Amino acid sequence: MISGSAPSFACATVLAAFALMAIEYGALGLMLGVLVKGDLEGFFLIIMGGLTDTFLQNPVGNPVANKPLLQYFPSFGPMQFASGGAFGHTWLWSDLAIGCAWALSFAAIGLVVFQLRTRSRRGSATAGGSSSASRLTSAA
Repeated sequence: MISGSAPSFACATVLAAFALMAIEYGALGLMLGVLVKGDLEGFFLIIMGGLTDTFLQNPVGNPVANKPLLQYFPSFGPMQFASGGAFGHTWLWSDLAIGCAWALSFAAIGLVVFQLRTRSRRGSATAGGSSSASRLTSAA
């Protein structure tokens, strides 16, 4: 590998990993936005979850950052992809795929819950024979 391209390779992997982590946490925010009732709970869960996730995987701040439990955290895959690209000059596609799976699952759960909570209840209103709009016009 040409030595001049090593920094750009490392930057590209770190950039891709950070972009994927941002997408993951955006999808997590989508999911939590439809699951929790208030803004304060959602902010708390996003901030504390993100801090816990990134702090536990920091090899400088956490000397036991290689524990098997950490592989089940959302940013594990992108963090491994960034580390492999920045220090080992390798593309770890399986770790990047793990991050994509987290993002897609968070987004899918959020969108399904959103659809269930906002679906039209028109079928149950017309089952009685008249809709609410026709009842309003006949009452006037």
